[in-house]
Amino acid sequence: MNYDVIITGSGPAGSTAANLLSRKGFQVLLLEKTIFPRKKICAGGLTPKTIKLLNEIDIISYKELFSDTVNIKKIIGVKVFLENLSYTGTFEGDFGATVNRKYFDELLAKKAVKSGAKLIEAAEVFEPILENGCVCGVKYKKVENSLVFVKEARAKIVIIAEGASSPVTRILSGFNKHHLVRAVNTICEPPRPGEKEHFEFYFDKTLLPGYFWYFPFVSGKEYGFAGFGLEKNVNLKKEYFQMHEKYLNGVKVLTKPHTWIIPCDYPKKIAGDGWLLIGDAAGLANPVTGEGIYYAIKSGEFAALTAEKALHKGNYSLNTLKEFKILIDDRFKKEYNLSKVIKKLLPLGFHKAFFSAAARKKGILEKFMTGDMDFNKISIRKILKYLFFITFIALFFHGCGTAPAIKEEKKAYYPPYQSYLYYSQGALLSRNWLFDEAIEKYKKALTLDPESEVINQTLASEYTRIGKPDEALKIYDKLSSLSGDLKTLLQSAAFYIENDKFDRAIEICSRIIQKEPISPDAYFYLGNIYYKQDKTDEAINMFNKVIELDPKADTTYFNLGLAYGKKGDFNSAEKNYKKAAEINSEYTSPVFALGLLYQVQGQPEKSIEVYKKLLSLSGYDARVYKNMGLAYGQMKKYKESIENLKKAIELDSSDLDSLQRVAVMLYQEKDFNGSLEIAKTLAASDPNNADAYQIMGSDYTELGKKDEAIIAYNKFVELDFKNPLGYIYLSYLYAKNNEQSKMIPLLEKGIKIIPDNIDLLLYLGGAYYEIKNYEKAEAAYREILKKKENDERTLYSLGVLLEHTAKYEEAVACFKKVIAINPRYADAYNYAGYIYADRNEKLEEAVSLISEALKLEPENGAYIDSLGWVYYRLGKFDEAQKEIERAVIILKKSGYEDPTVFEHLGDIYSVKKLSAKAKEMYEKSLKQMENTSVRRKLDELKKSESK
Repeated sequence: MNYDVIITGSGPAGSTAANLLSRKGFQVLLLEKTIFPRKKICAGGLTPKTIKLLNEIDIISYKELFSDTVNIKKIIGVKVFLENLSYTGTFEGDFGATVNRKYFDELLAKKAVKSGAKLIEAAEVFEPILENGCVCGVKYKKVENSLVFVKEARAKIVIIAEGASSPVTRILSGFNKHHLVRAVNTICEPPRPGEKEHFEFYFDKTLLPGYFWYFPFVSGKEYGFAGFGLEKNVNLKKEYFQMHEKYLNGVKVLTKPHTWIIPCDYPKKIAGDGWLLIGDAAGLANPVTGEGIYYAIKSGEFAALTAEKALHKGNYSLNTLKEFKILIDDRFKKEYNLSKVIKKLLPLGFHKAFFSAAARKKGILEKFMTGDMDFNKISIRKILKYLFFITFIALFFHGCGTAPAIKEEKKAYYPPYQSYLYYSQGALLSRNWLFDEAIEKYKKALTLDPESEVINQTLASEYTRIGKPDEALKIYDKLSSLSGDLKTLLQSAAFYIENDKFDRAIEICSRIIQKEPISPDAYFYLGNIYYKQDKTDEAINMFNKVIELDPKADTTYFNLGLAYGKKGDFNSAEKNYKKAAEINSEYTSPVFALGLLYQVQGQPEKSIEVYKKLLSLSGYDARVYKNMGLAYGQMKKYKESIENLKKAIELDSSDLDSLQRVAVMLYQEKDFNGSLEIAKTLAASDPNNADAYQIMGSDYTELGKKDEAIIAYNKFVELDFKNPLGYIYLSYLYAKNNEQSKMIPLLEKGIKIIPDNIDLLLYLGGAYYEIKNYEKAEAAYREILKKKENDERTLYSLGVLLEHTAKYEEAVACFKKVIAINPRYADAYNYAGYIYADRNEKLEEAVSLISEALKLEPENGAYIDSLGWVYYRLGKFDEAQKEIERAVIILKKSGYEDPTVFEHLGDIYSVKKLSAKAKEMYEKSLKQMENTSVRRKLDELKKSESK
């Protein structure tokens, strides 16, 4: 079946997109690599804006969410602790919550299914299907009867929502270098249940810019999540217990600390021909707090809106889907940039001043800590900075194991001589992978002996192998209807199971049991059927019947482990994996699965012990070393991690993924020379690997080799010339080298190749503005507005330029258009009002405009200065003095002193005959920046004093 949309990953992002699109009547396939209920290591915090969003888009109502007191805990606010200080903020009118992620994720997926989406679990998506450069589907793996079957699903649009480390994410976006927040948490039991109702954050100086947290949580009795996130390379679990003893003394730890990694970089390449990236796959998480559920759900909503529009238009190219990136930028870009600045400043002692200032204004503290602030309305200098990420693989396993060997009938049937000759020739061709030629020989054999079950079975198997199940089905329908042979019936049942024809398979298995009630094979197949139908208890019953009949059935113990794992009973899963390996010491599948089980549960130490045992067995070395490397990475033992990944590469030189992981890990460890050498090896092995040159460019940049970095990034642009990031990175390097003459041609080249990319045009306009070529800057902005007339970023930038070139009326018109598009764009209100104030015209309207800005951001020092300046123009000098003095204090607390604000205050003091104070303000202004007008005012003031 062809779908309208395929979504890979059923976390909050994927399930939201699936739900919204299914409601619109679109055919949606949701592929999940694990099996629900799945374990998700997460603090489980839902901010008020997340809960509001779920209610607004009709996913989960307030009533439904808070009616579940077992899996949901209502949160009334936040508490922030700084050494010996503490601040508390209470949510106004709304509540936050903590949730059980195992319950929450399954609930979202079920709601998507209820809306009409089809969910397939244990489906490991590993590759996109490309036709003429456009993604039109995915390939995924399903383990059935111990065999790995590759299946395909096709759709008009594919949405990737299974994380930044997924193979499809890496193939499509190259987004496999992550700026990571490393996190650890446990479940705790406080001594006094119910006393905690806040999200608690502890900013310890040893953790900055990370923090320690405690989130209260309810599950039958009072529990809580505790943990912390940071970027430092430390033993997270050891550090956790130190923080726990320091801040949560008396709170009992119930579980071992579990660690995980949060990728939180600003989205780069997240859309292409036929595909979108959302949630963790796009790196969407707050860089300061690590909060990601809101970002996941919001990106799922944006993806659904974009896909819906594309499906209605019948156009699934990047030209249509690029609107998703525009939505993401408009909502999150400025928030991310400011958060990164704050995060950089926290370790420098900024945290005390910041939280002290935030706590003074009601609503600011809790909004900042939960991500509820409207960062898009905060004016900051644009930051052009690139960050790279280290990837983290979410390991999983699924499917059923190999069927027990089927006992042969005592009498083997051989066809007549001539048919046997063709049959033998076909077998020889098949062993040499010449399947089509083999089929022709089997057909000839069958014409001579049409009733031969051996030839029919073999021909059906060949059809299955080359992907012609319909031809195989004809043969199996005939065989299963007429044959009474046990082997033939079992092979037919296996085929029907593989092709999801479960009713027919159950019918055949029932016939086998009637004929031979003690046949373990029929029960084994029934167990597989029930497993695939999500009837886990029935599957376990069938597998246990096999064990009763054959206590040494190692494969059945393995499948019991899988079934218990699917049910969430990990202790029983572990027990059965161990039993399977005990019965058959050469059976490696359950041992490897046991290692994976420990790894996905956040127990890398145990998984490493298992993998070391596997190294003595053949056939697993490369995979084992790779997984050991990843496990050591989970433990933050990067030296051991790199050593094992290198061993995996030695055993499998084609494993370029591990090679790239080593390069990125070395970069993360600040071994830039080592990372550079690996990146060079990667480029030599795969000359078309753009990511290799991106890593090289970052290494050269860190090593201070700007010229080499420019060469590497030029190669990155050459190989991935449709990726706007390459042009932006190079422009940044040219700017650092004061080579503006190269920066602008580069951006213009990118625009020719990607003419519809608004971001490049916006950067080009900014570049022209910086070199004071205002005519070309204006032309670039107006070109964007031809493509998207209501782009508020461009309208605002154009307004700033027009004001700078003395086109005041046009500038105000731009700002008013921004306000019409987005009534909460505070900067636009302020800028328009300030123009009126500075020109001493329409002063009452100026007061109205600036007052609107202050309603949105009451503690914005620049806006307060604007209001004071209007009062000055109106002759209300006392009011003007009060406001601008307040502006100076607020700006100083934020670490910024504005020369214009000092000048304004000096003018007020001057008109009020406060000469000493006026002189002081003018001198402060000149200290910040030399200004002819201010210098003249100061000289005149000194001259008047000397008379």
